[in-house]
Amino acid sequence: MMNIRQPDPLTFWRTLLAISALLTVPAISQVLEVTREQRASNVVASNWSPLIASMLILGMTALVLFILLLTNRRDLLQDCLDSVLSMQGWRAGLAVGLLIASLILFSFVMLQPYYGALLDKPWIRVFIVWWLSLIEMVCLRSLSRRFTREGALAAAFILQASVIRVASTLPVISTDPFSLGWAETSRYFDASLFFSTQLYGIKAPWAVLHPLLHLLLAIPFLIPGSPLWLHRVWQVLLRLGLTFAMGMVFSRWLKIEDRLLRWFFAFWVFIYLLQGPIYLHLFLPVMLILVCYSEKDSRKTWIAVVVASLLAGLSRINWFPVPAMLVTALYFLKKPAQGQNLLRYLALPVMWFFAGTLSALASQWAYIYFSGNLANWHAFYSSTTSALLWYRLWPNETFPLGLLPAIIIVSLPLILIIFWKISKQPGILHPLRLFGLIGMILVLFAGGLTVSVKIGAGGDLHNLDAFIIFLMVVAGTLFWDRQVNEPSVSTRVTGSPFPWQLVALGILVPAWFSIQFVQPVHTFNPGIAESALDQIRSRVEQVAQDDGEVLFISQPQLLVFKNIVGIPLVSDYEKEFLIEMVMAKNTLYLTKFYNDLHAHRFKLIVADTQWYKYQDVGENWGEENNLWVRAVTEPLLCEYQQTRIPGVNVSLFTPRPSPANCIYP
Repeated sequence: MMNIRQPDPLTFWRTLLAISALLTVPAISQVLEVTREQRASNVVASNWSPLIASMLILGMTALVLFILLLTNRRDLLQDCLDSVLSMQGWRAGLAVGLLIASLILFSFVMLQPYYGALLDKPWIRVFIVWWLSLIEMVCLRSLSRRFTREGALAAAFILQASVIRVASTLPVISTDPFSLGWAETSRYFDASLFFSTQLYGIKAPWAVLHPLLHLLLAIPFLIPGSPLWLHRVWQVLLRLGLTFAMGMVFSRWLKIEDRLLRWFFAFWVFIYLLQGPIYLHLFLPVMLILVCYSEKDSRKTWIAVVVASLLAGLSRINWFPVPAMLVTALYFLKKPAQGQNLLRYLALPVMWFFAGTLSALASQWAYIYFSGNLANWHAFYSSTTSALLWYRLWPNETFPLGLLPAIIIVSLPLILIIFWKISKQPGILHPLRLFGLIGMILVLFAGGLTVSVKIGAGGDLHNLDAFIIFLMVVAGTLFWDRQVNEPSVSTRVTGSPFPWQLVALGILVPAWFSIQFVQPVHTFNPGIAESALDQIRSRVEQVAQDDGEVLFISQPQLLVFKNIVGIPLVSDYEKEFLIEMVMAKNTLYLTKFYNDLHAHRFKLIVADTQWYKYQDVGENWGEENNLWVRAVTEPLLCEYQQTRIPGVNVSLFTPRPSPANCIYP
C-alpha cells in the first residue's frame, strides 16, 4: 500500500472549498474576456448571463462554506459534508450514469467546433473540470467504500484527465483525403514505403526517419485497400494502447497487488507520459526491459538489453544508450552495493552500456544497408548537423511555456518524491547507487534539452522522452518502496510517509496539461474536398498521359490510398524529409533537388501553396519557415509557376516557359 500522510477531514474540506472559491475569480474574468472578444454589448442580457450566474453561485457557496469551517460550527458542517460524500441508498445505475456523464461532458463540449473555440481559455477549462471532478468524487464514494475522500478525488482527476486525453485524439480520425496538419500524412507515406512493390510497382527506399515508428504504422497495409481513415484510427489506437500498456507493465514491475490501485496508477502513468508526448514506438524497448529484467537470471537481462537496443537502433540516435541505462537504473535500485567490490559492481553496467550501444549501432547500419539508403547514409545523422535555437528554452511563440519551465513543472513532483524519500530515509541507497541514478537523470536531462532546441524541434517536450520515462521509473520505484535497501538499513524502517500535498501535485500537474490539450474536432467540407481532388486528379492524369513526371512534395497520401492512380512514384522529395535535409544542410541532397528543378525534370509538382513570407527571428516556427522559404519556396517559384486549388492548401506547379536566372542557396 502507499505510504501517504492523509490530511485530517477539516483540512481536506477547507482546502477543497478554498480552491473551489478561488477558481471562480480567474474563470469569470476569462468569461468576461470572451464576451469582450464576442463584442457582447450587454452581458447581463446576453446568453452569457446564465453561465456567469452559475459560476458565481458555485463560487459564493464554496466561499460561505469555507468561512463557516473557520467558525465554531465547523464540526457540525464537517459532519454534514461528510454525510453528503457518504450518502447511502444511491442506485448503482444512477451513480454510474452520473459518473459517465460527468466524465464525458467536458470533452464533448470542447470537441464541438463552436463551443470548444468559445471556451478555449485555461481557467474556464480548469473551473469546469474541477466541479465535474467533485461530482465524480461523490459518485466514486457511493460506488465503493474502498475510496477515501482523498482517494475518490484523486481518482476523479485521473479518470477525467484520461478521458480528456482519449477524446483529444479523436480529431485525428477523419475521412478528409487531405493532410490535417503540415505533415500529418507524411507518417503514412513513409510507412507505405515498406510495401512499395505492392502499392507502387517499384522498389522504393524505406523511410529514413524513425524506422521503428513507421514499421508499426505500416501494419494496416497488410489489409489490401485499407483506407486513410483506418490508418488514422490505427495510429490513435497505437498511441493510446502502447501508452496505457506502459502503465500496466510498470505497475506489474512495481508489484502493486491491489487491483484498484494498480489500474489507477496505470491511468496516472498514461496521463503523465502524454505530457511529452512520448513517441509511441519508444515504449517497446522500455517495456521489454521492465518485463525481462531479472536479478536472478542474468541471461534474461542480457537478452533484454540486446533486443531493446536493437529496437532503439531503429528509433533515434539519442536512444542508442537508453536501454542499457534503464537496465542499469533497475540494477542500482535493486542491488545493494554495500560490502561489494565496487569495480566488480560497476562491471555489469559498463558491459551493458557497450553491448547495448553497439547493438543499436549494428541495428541501424543493418537497416541502412537493407533499406536502399546506403548511398545517402549521412541522412540518418541529420540531427547532428542542425542548428540549435537556445532561446526556445524560455517562453517563446513556438512554445509559449518554454522548454525549461515546462519540463521543470512536469518533473518537479517526481523530483520532490525522490528527494523526500532519500532525505527521510537516508542510507537506503549506497552513495554509488545514488550518484549513478542522479548522474544518468542529469545526462538524459541535458541531452533531451539539447535535442529539443534543435531547429525543427522545441514545440513540446517529446524530445525529453528518455528523461521523462527514466524519472518516472526511479520516482515510482521509490514511491512504492520497491527499491532494495542496503543491508545496514533496518527492514522495519519505512521512512516518513509522503505528504499528501506532494501526491496531489503529482496528480494535478498532468491533469492540468491534459485539460489544456483537447481541441475541437477537425471538420471539412466533403464537397470542397472532392472538387479539389477532382482538379488535382484531372491535371495529374493529363500530365502522366503525356509521359510527364509528377512529383508530390505534399499530399503523397493521394497516391498511397489510390485517390489518384497510375502515377509513377517519386519518393525523393516528400516535404517532411525535404525540410529535414534543409535543416541538416545536406548539400548533396539539395544540389540534386535544385538540378532537378532547373532541368524541369517534373512536368507537374503538387505541393502546399507557397508564399514569399519571411518571419522575424523568434516568431512561431520562424526559423523553420525562413529556411523553407529560402531553400524551397524561392527556387520552386523561380523555376515553376503556381496555380492554387480553391478551398485547400494545395497548389499545382508547372515549369515556366522561359528559362530564368535562378539563384540557389
